[in-house]
Amino acid sequence: MGWVKKLSAIAIVLGAMAFVSFKVFVPKLSLNEASLKMDSEEQQYLEKLNQLSSGATLDHVTEIFGRPPDRGGNARPTWRINSRSQIATYFKDGHLFKIRWMKIPGFIVEVP
Repeated sequence: MGWVKKLSAIAIVLGAMAFVSFKVFVPKLSLNEASLKMDSEEQQYLEKLNQLSSGATLDHVTEIFGRPPDRGGNARPTWRINSRSQIATYFKDGHLFKIRWMKIPGFIVEVP
């Protein structure tokens, strides 16, 4: 049983290191700061994002971004922009309340 405890301790340490690395190397930025790190395709999505407001319905978001890929189940609608960047939308009672844009490595932006 001694090796199980050692392995568990190593897994916990590695998990903590990964979490800290993610927080350090992927900063949470404002949209203005993040726009400086965007390529042309992401800039196009930024223009679309500026057309949304809190409280929008999924139909309105889909009208602007296009139909999200079907991820099955109750997965939140997410649009992959390229291999490193995606936008996830969060709905409550059928209305948009948060958008999270992640570019790895690069930035995380949350728009309430």
